[in-house]
Amino acid sequence: MARVVGEGRQDCSEMIAENSFYIDKTAFIREWWKSIKDVTLIARPGRFGKTLTINMTERFFSNRFENQPEPFRNPEIGKDDEIMRLKGTYPVISMTLMSVNGSSYESLLKGFDSLIRRVFRRYRFLVHDQEVPDDDREFIAYMGTRKKDAEGRYAVFDEEEICESFIRLSEISSREHLRKTSFLIKP
Repeated sequence: MARVVGEGRQDCSEMIAENSFYIDKTAFIREWWKSIKDVTLIARPGRFGKTLTINMTERFFSNRFENQPEPFRNPEIGKDDEIMRLKGTYPVISMTLMSVNGSSYESLLKGFDSLIRRVFRRYRFLVHDQEVPDDDREFIAYMGTRKKDAEGRYAVFDEEEICESFIRLSEISSREHLRKTSFLIKP
């Protein structure tokens, strides 16, 4: 059966499972890991595979996917036992800034507000974990919920809350998993 080109697809494990045409970029994971950089900027034009590369990297390292079917056994990276031992062992927070746009500062804040709430909703399960400190559980619940102000409008996080949210989520995640948290952000 001929392979189907998964144009616009952004989930590498689905593409591999469905036998879609997929260019194996897993060697990037090994090169990136061995470069030992704290920050990596991947600047490429649109439709160049940035989102798929971030998805692949998240699915490889993230402990959220450690018990899911193994999409990395056959690609290039599956041949590297040293790197394969790292699979599914790190907390990873992944997000895309594609939905954050606007023509004013206020509209950009609204976009970041929405993005942050979506990210925090992925961690709602920690609100019910009694081993997580109370102030962390309250913070996660607060960040994942939309509140109305006194006039009935939805309140939007300010710049300070947005910056604090990334720092706190990283700290909470690192403390819970006893490993440094990685952020994967697609502009």
